[in-house]
Amino acid sequence: MERKTTHLHEKIQSKDEQGIKELVKSHPEWMAFKDEEFGDIPLMYAMQLKVSCSEDIVLYLLNETPTECINDQNDNHDFKESLMPTENFKEFFPSLLQIR
Repeated sequence: MERKTTHLHEKIQSKDEQGIKELVKSHPEWMAFKDEEFGDIPLMYAMQLKVSCSEDIVLYLLNETPTECINDQNDNHDFKESLMPTENFKEFFPSLLQIR
């Protein structure tokens, strides 16, 4: 996957829920881009950086993220291994299990 920090990463960091949804609809290809600094796809970015996105946004990003991005490895670990140690993963884990 390409490394490119996008406006979507920026919207996630600023917790702009409406902006996130608009960018996902207009640029779905950005769901596969890893940010330049950490190598995270937007879904992982929202959870790992403890940006405190709402559960609705995290679940929205999960639903919109192509399966191959979730199955792909980030720079060091696979998706679930990368999220396990974070507090946000523990918070959203039941919802993630229901969807994927």
